Amino acid sequence: MRSGVAELENIVSEDNADEWSNFAAEKYDEFSEQIRRHGLDPRNDKIRFREAMRRSPGRLDLRLDGAHSPGWWEVLRELQPLGSAVEALLGPTTRHLVSGIVVSQPGARAQHIHRDGGSGLFPEQPLPLPAYALTIFVPLTGFGPEYGPTEFYPGSWLVDPDETTPAVAAQMAPRTALLFDYRIPHRGGPHTGDGDRIYAYSVVARPWFGDHLNYNEPSLFA
Repeated sequence: MRSGVAELENIVSEDNADEWSNFAAEKYDEFSEQIRRHGLDPRNDKIRFREAMRRSPGRLDLRLDGAHSPGWWEVLRELQPLGSAVEALLGPTTRHLVSGIVVSQPGARAQHIHRDGGSGLFPEQPLPLPAYALTIFVPLTGFGPEYGPTEFYPGSWLVDPDETTPAVAAQMAPRTALLFDYRIPHRGGPHTGDGDRIYAYSVVARPWFGDHLNYNEPSLFA
């Protein structure tokens, strides 16, 4: 994790991968129907709800908590060496913040480079602090470079990369888990494939950290 990104191959069982893929497809259909009830097109319109967010064209982020909780963090934390890595980086009392899925649709362009947690804890005085939150990706559908895998800028802790900074695309295979520091700049790549690329994610953190930047909009189910 010196680069801030670690890929763990063949760590997710085939049964879990199949179960999570089916669960994600069901929730995608369920949330899409709820979005339509608000008079919106889930594939094309701007969407800003607590549980459903389109932050860039062609990508839909669905937060699965509460009654929609997938429970996959409880499975992931028991997998080794992933569980040991999380504990080593965040300590023994890890807090689960959110789980969900991201759907990247055919034709989606490359995202802007961003950090999920914003500019860090002390943007006015950047400090080389230890990790305080981690994100775990598990690809469910859409494998291969044509589906626009996430591009990372390893080691970019304090200096924001730009379009000239070399990136590393995480072309993850099935049953792989990707662990990365919440502060690492990244972006989804351009999607030139035919089907949706869907990946599951969980965000975990030290017990005192909470995400105050994301998921503050009105509820989709209100």
